[in-house]
Amino acid sequence: MLRASDFKPFPAPRQLVFLLPASAVLLLVLATLVLLALGYPDQSSFRIYEAASLAWWSGTNPYSAGIHGFLYLPASLVLFTPFAVLGPAIGGILWCTLSAGLYVSGMFRLSWQLSSTLPWQVVGAALLAVWFSLNFNLSDGQAQVVVTGLLLHAAANIGQARWPRAAVQLALAVAFKPIAVATLGMAFVLYPPLRKWLLLTMLFVVVLPFLNSNPIFVTTAYHAALVKLFVAGTPSRDAWPWGTDISTLLDAVGLRLNILSQFVLRILAALATLSVAIRAKKLDQWNASFVLLILSLVYLTLFNPRCESVSYVALTPGIGLCAGLQLSRNWHAPLGWLLLVGGVALGVQWGRTIDGWLKPAIALGYFILIIGAVAWRCRAQWLGTGATATADT
Repeated sequence: MLRASDFKPFPAPRQLVFLLPASAVLLLVLATLVLLALGYPDQSSFRIYEAASLAWWSGTNPYSAGIHGFLYLPASLVLFTPFAVLGPAIGGILWCTLSAGLYVSGMFRLSWQLSSTLPWQVVGAALLAVWFSLNFNLSDGQAQVVVTGLLLHAAANIGQARWPRAAVQLALAVAFKPIAVATLGMAFVLYPPLRKWLLLTMLFVVVLPFLNSNPIFVTTAYHAALVKLFVAGTPSRDAWPWGTDISTLLDAVGLRLNILSQFVLRILAALATLSVAIRAKKLDQWNASFVLLILSLVYLTLFNPRCESVSYVALTPGIGLCAGLQLSRNWHAPLGWLLLVGGVALGVQWGRTIDGWLKPAIALGYFILIIGAVAWRCRAQWLGTGATATADT
């Protein structure tokens, strides 16, 4: 972890280089909005959410059988209603704008908290790392972008002890994508002042679907949602060949695990991740909330049986911000460039075979790096050599 005293400004030409990623992301968003208005992108994820939301209000079960189709909580059907009613053109534009806005603004907020001296260089590197990941996800309308944006903002608010705002964002993230419960659960354990707000906001998420005038239908839908989540969360390799997680990495090195072994591995990984997060709590609050975020996002990608190649859009902001922190300290830092290349590689679509081992391998390497950084920083504090922590780490 770095401190403000470690930062040295880049020469002017290098500072200008960091403006290019911001311009590239802006052009990407604008180009996507134009294409959406013209009806060109497929928006396959948006159309799934749209059909499910409209079915919900017509009294039709939005949860189909099998592992495909809509598989989020009923609350997301209510929250997505305005976009569904407006349709793929206008609704798609608004959904894309919301997704990109939450995602990028969350990165900006965290860069300012992590580096009050050179935030523009930090976020510039991060935007370069996420460009390729955003390229596909925005046009597809994947909810992962909105969820990641909400989690970025939640981490920023936890760092500032804004408990009600953080709780709302965590609860909304779970509503849009239930796997975000990993981040919410870790925050619940680590931050006692947040607990009552999380309970209240999750109660709101549970009750929200009862805006539908038929409570029996809502209750039935909740049962269907739980069944769907269980079935979709335990796909076989034949039924779900797009998997890109720890199991596909182990397959590539000849360690093929059965469903039970994978489940045990994920439980052990969850306990290990929580243990590291508890140790990270010893850092100052801004760094601790950032580590909580990236640990949970690594877990959500590496150990999620439904993780696809494009799902790594959730992990690239953390890698990009870490790369920016390194490079803003030293333009020639090997670790900074390695992280930046890793972030870019997560966004490129290499093909099913390469993605199956490359992306989880990068995520695993990042996970090990964060564990090492937390252990070293905490050790320094215990030895009395790093007891004074600042926002610039």
